[in-house]
Amino acid sequence: FCKNSDGEYTKLVSSSTAGTPYTNTVTSDDGSRIFVKRTDDGTNITYVLLPTDLVSFTPKTNITLGSELVYNIYIPANAKSFTVDAKTVDAELVTLDDGNNYYHVAVSLSAATAARDVVLKATVTANGNDYNGTWTMNIPKYAEKVMASGNETEVTLIKDVLSYIRAAYAYFGTDDEEAIAEIDALIGENYDVDNAPVLNGSAEAPSVGLKSVTYILNATPTIKFHITGDADSYAFYANGVKLKTVCGTDEKGAYIKMDVYAYAMCETITYTIDGVESGSYHINCYYTFVTTDEEYKDDAELINLVARFAKYCESAAAYRSYVLENS
Repeated sequence: FCKNSDGEYTKLVSSSTAGTPYTNTVTSDDGSRIFVKRTDDGTNITYVLLPTDLVSFTPKTNITLGSELVYNIYIPANAKSFTVDAKTVDAELVTLDDGNNYYHVAVSLSAATAARDVVLKATVTANGNDYNGTWTMNIPKYAEKVMASGNETEVTLIKDVLSYIRAAYAYFGTDDEEAIAEIDALIGENYDVDNAPVLNGSAEAPSVGLKSVTYILNATPTIKFHITGDADSYAFYANGVKLKTVCGTDEKGAYIKMDVYAYAMCETITYTIDGVESGSYHINCYYTFVTTDEEYKDDAELINLVARFAKYCESAAAYRSYVLENS
């Protein structure tokens, strides 16, 4: 009943249809233990043996669907110390809906690394003793919990997050067979074929006041508009709401890029120049470009990445609408 070399205690996997396993505490030379349910995928339930003084110490997680994926970890405030990925990190003390205080740590993940393990190590003081615990977390594990208990909108969104991550791993050449196997097991290898994006916007590219428009799908996805005039004269909107933007210059000249959440990146984005309506842009335009341009039309991995990104953004928009309608 002691920890193994990886710092983990005994794990028990039983059928979801079986009764509750042994629930009394067990005792070893270094203290008492009790089995705690960790996951339930509808087929099997996984229980982990933990020190009784650690049972009430339960980190929480969720993800933020910003311009990049953010894995949020909420660490109970009674932690004496903690590290994330072996680093001491800044953390804000917040109060969650359960009324308890937690340290919030936000781990930003590019899509090409978003399935990697995030390791939390914490020291907890209880009854005058220090206990060390290790929690290995990742987005596929979080997705498994959502898929087991979420509603249809939530489940669709998390599946499309996984699909987008898988496409990014393929396009950017991320070598992590275990992560891809986890995703395949959760959504199936053929998920992309059966769940194409809607792309319900114009494929026509705008030209007034612009040199080019590009979707940047690397570490921090964004839409970049290369402009011909003064940046201060441009304003960008989605559904009538003015969008946050960032201005800069690169080898193509001055640009304005979007600083928005994922749900806005599949909307039709309109822009004005000196207050005058001047054009609009939709991700369908970029998808049409990569599927027809001589340079890109045979790049199956790029085309799939754009499609999966679009579907992820569409599902994020659907989830936002669901939350607004039910809040």
